[in-house]
Amino acid sequence: MNRKAVAKRLCSLCCLSFLLIGCTSADNSDRVTDDSPIVLKFWGGVPKEAGPQAVIDLWNSKHPDVQVDYMRYSNDDNGNLRLDTALLNETDVDMFVNYFSYNYKQRVKMGLTTDLASIDPDYDVEEKVGSEAEEWKVDGQYHAMPTKKNFYFILLNKDLLKEKGLPIPADWSWKELRRYAEQLSTKDRWGFVQYDFVLPYPIDGTLGENGSIKSDGTSNFDHIAVSKHLKLLYDMMYKDKSMPALPEQLLKKMPIDMQFLEGKAAMLFGGEWVLRYVNSNKIAGTPSFDVAFAPIPKMSEDQTDFRYIGGVGDAISINANSRYKEEAMEFIKWYVDEGMYAMARGGRLPASKDADLEKALHLLIGAHERFDNQSLERIINGDLPTMQLTLDQEVIEMRKEAFEHYFSKSATLEETLERLTARHNAYLKTAD
Repeated sequence: MNRKAVAKRLCSLCCLSFLLIGCTSADNSDRVTDDSPIVLKFWGGVPKEAGPQAVIDLWNSKHPDVQVDYMRYSNDDNGNLRLDTALLNETDVDMFVNYFSYNYKQRVKMGLTTDLASIDPDYDVEEKVGSEAEEWKVDGQYHAMPTKKNFYFILLNKDLLKEKGLPIPADWSWKELRRYAEQLSTKDRWGFVQYDFVLPYPIDGTLGENGSIKSDGTSNFDHIAVSKHLKLLYDMMYKDKSMPALPEQLLKKMPIDMQFLEGKAAMLFGGEWVLRYVNSNKIAGTPSFDVAFAPIPKMSEDQTDFRYIGGVGDAISINANSRYKEEAMEFIKWYVDEGMYAMARGGRLPASKDADLEKALHLLIGAHERFDNQSLERIINGDLPTMQLTLDQEVIEMRKEAFEHYFSKSATLEETLERLTARHNAYLKTAD
């Protein structure tokens, strides 16, 4: 985030903090008495009914002296501003979940988090989660404990694959996915659909972490991988007509997951959260076909440096001003191993090496006979090189805007990338 943006955000937060501080108790003296338990305030972005309430009920039943109260915040700009304001007020937040690294790193820089090693020097985050945890390390310290394993993959209608004589891909390219989409699409069925936010992920997986910036400090959005992938998707939308055009998808607010689950699309670029819909009462019996799984395609068949978007997330931090840091740390240590089972039904799988991933997966999908377990296990248990998106929010937004202009035919590919690169370079000149 550039200096102007950080200054503006800090100014907004501080002003709001002064306005609200009179409405809250700065010393939290009303939260605990000699006869009452400690109450930890835990903020997260997941609805209570999708797992957090079950987690809290289980913990509270076993720890009468240290109770946890869950507060949901919306994981968007307004929700994150609300959380940051509460943190600055030094009240009503003991622990909170970070969902994106750029929010997290900003909070660390603002002094709103606690180095976990300062609370429990013997707790080894990397031993618990693995080397993927390193993406949450800031200046050699962990100010958050990643708890969730992230998975992105392609879901495929296995029945249609059999019908067309197409094998379940184990390692493939976007060129091959395009061929599959062409063969699987009809006038009543899309060959392929994807959420709009995953559109640039293959580009990110090719450029790598911080790959949007060249070694000389200038924008890398003129990289051949960017134009290559955008052109392929454009041709799938307008030439092959095997996937919906992005403007149509956004205008109609197309429910992408339901397009696949209801058989209106043959393939879906999604993640583990899609699996929870199978057990939803709202769509009981869906899907009515067998589902296979394939990894995110590489940009080319011979690519050896591709990294798969994923890693570990849902990283829990402890407020730098919490009065109950030791108790909060004990909750986090329990949560990452035991509490995550209650989160599995809502589509979240544990990152801890000591958690039983098969048990969590069973809680998520049950004994669903429609899933091709072999291809799913190849994704879940595969040792694929992963990465997380680390771009500043401003860069994500300018890229999103540029891509939407291209897919709406408001600009050519050359014009799109020229303008995006220029905007990005201007941003980089003002960034830290």
